[in-house]
Parts: sequence; C-alpha cells; structure tokens
Amino acid sequence: MWNGAVWLAGRDLGLMKLVESTSELEVVKPNIDCTMFDARGDLLMACPAMIASTKDGVAFRGDGMGDFGRSRGAIPSDWENR
Repeated sequence: MWNGAVWLAGRDLGLMKLVESTSELEVVKPNIDCTMFDARGDLLMACPAMIASTKDGVAFRGDGMGDFGRSRGAIPSDWENR
C-alpha cells in the first residue's frame, strides 16, 4: 500500500497498481521490472538492473546499477564486507 493505492511489482509485466474499487490491474510503467518496494516515504523500487523511485506515482527516476555503484564511491557495502 502506498499513496492510497495497492502497488504491485510485476517483474517482466512492469509496475502495476490496482484500479480503485476494482480488482483490475493498471500497468503504470511497463519498463520498470521491479521485484521489491520500500513504501515508507517515496515509493522506492528495486529492479534487477536499476533502483527507481517516484514521489507522486506519475514521474519516475531511475539509476542503473553502474550509476549507483559510481555514486556511492569507494564506500564498501555491507554485502562486500562479508
């Protein structure tokens, strides 16, 4: 549940949400193949090749994993320290 709607990570089917008061799915972004969400603030989506987010469910921003790696610089991640 995010921003008053049920959102679904459709992987190859794209980012979807339930149409209000129905059981129909609306494909919101077919090119965002997300597998997981974090809905504590902006909707944050984890995808195999990128991390994407939206503040309003209309405009989306995404960074590829290469961009993400460069932006975090030389700081090793938790999984790299194990």
